[in-house]
Amino acid sequence: MSDLPKRLRIKASMIALGERIAWGSDTALMEEAADAIEALKASIENHQLHMLGIARDRDQLRARLAELEAREPAIPEGYALVPARMELLPEDIAAIMFHCGGDEDATEVDEMFVGGVLWVGDVQDDDGNKVHGLHFACSECLEEGSTPVVEFAPFGATPGEVAP
Repeated sequence: MSDLPKRLRIKASMIALGERIAWGSDTALMEEAADAIEALKASIENHQLHMLGIARDRDQLRARLAELEAREPAIPEGYALVPARMELLPEDIAAIMFHCGGDEDATEVDEMFVGGVLWVGDVQDDDGNKVHGLHFACSECLEEGSTPVVEFAPFGATPGEVAP
């Protein structure tokens, strides 16, 4: 069957030249051509079905992507989404120093300062208002509370919005 296209091209060329061809005289070629045409039709039909399947899959993938994009990105447990840059004002540094101050008369750094913990979340200020942001606490006395260092809106809030 590999020379079928060549044979069909020859016959087509002969027709194009205006010669008469008795297709009935080459029954084997006609049967071969009919089989090739049927195979081509089946191939086209399978291709069309395949393309419909691809289009359906594409539409499903687009819908799934839209769902995923609409969702808030997942933040793993123990992590927080924070601003890329946070400015510490002199009073913020003073608050940290207040929490970290150890023995003022000490000569060793380990005695002059104590460790601390920075964390992101909510605290209540002295007026009972919730403050979201970066907070600091002395690691030796966490139970005494935390001081807000930088306030920013929680994840999912409108940009520029500050926690209520």
